[in-house]
Amino acid sequence: MNFIGNVEFLEMFNTYSPAEKITVSFEAAFEKIAEMIELKPVYVYDSSQQKYVLCGKIDCKYGVNASTGDVIMLDEI
Repeated sequence: MNFIGNVEFLEMFNTYSPAEKITVSFEAAFEKIAEMIELKPVYVYDSSQQKYVLCGKIDCKYGVNASTGDVIMLDEI
């Protein structure tokens, strides 16, 4: 059995600065990276059917800074 106290866990975030105000809407951010989003076919095992089912994995290497609207590579964060 493992036990993690919440106080120690939450203290990790005390040094973080508050987030900047959001100035870009979800729709505007989506429009900026829509062409960069990839849909990849993947097979996922479904235990209820006891077989693999073809699904789609949505992925993107980019994100939008919600306060500035800049498109950034997520690897650079």
